[in-house]
Amino acid sequence: MLLAERLRAGASRVPTDDLLEIHFIGELEVGGPFPNTAASERLAVDYAVVAGSDWVPMCPGEGYSGQTQAASADSEGMHVFNHPLDLHFFTASIAEWPRLHVQVLKLDRNGRTQTVSYGSVALPLAPGYQELHCRTWAPVSTTLRGRVSAAYGFGSAHLNAPRSALLDGRLPEVRSQMITRTSGAICLTMDTLLRNAHIHGILMTKT
Repeated sequence: MLLAERLRAGASRVPTDDLLEIHFIGELEVGGPFPNTAASERLAVDYAVVAGSDWVPMCPGEGYSGQTQAASADSEGMHVFNHPLDLHFFTASIAEWPRLHVQVLKLDRNGRTQTVSYGSVALPLAPGYQELHCRTWAPVSTTLRGRVSAAYGFGSAHLNAPRSALLDGRLPEVRSQMITRTSGAICLTMDTLLRNAHIHGILMTKT
């Protein structure tokens, strides 16, 4: 049985002394400004942390995906979420480093939920405090009906492939053929703690 499989199975005698242990603690703080959203519409962020098969979450299913509360915009068009993130991994390989996938949703006055934009950002590669900016994009419809719907605030066009595969870059031929436009950004703050980094070739910069 592979090491990652034994960890997921909860094997009590799996040695972790040589594994890279990494802990990301932070907040999904604010997002905006997002075009084609009205002042009366609240936004939320649906998110998922995606990593390679060797990455084993310490507490599977708890906090590695979720959704923020719906927040109204301030006078500058920014939506404050202050959603906590606590991500703890073990891994035997640094390949396919964790990334945060986001899907910005809007809730209109009639209670309808529609997609505003998508984005992806790699989690920090170095220990310490960092601020991350995840820029998002929205697919543009190739039909007149779709473009008119988007212009009147009825959401962006649908993806023509699974969200995770597109945001991970596993379908470059599909992504390159998509017509998109830039949207707002999601801002995060993150503290990163690493153990056994030197064993895996991660050099710590002395300050």
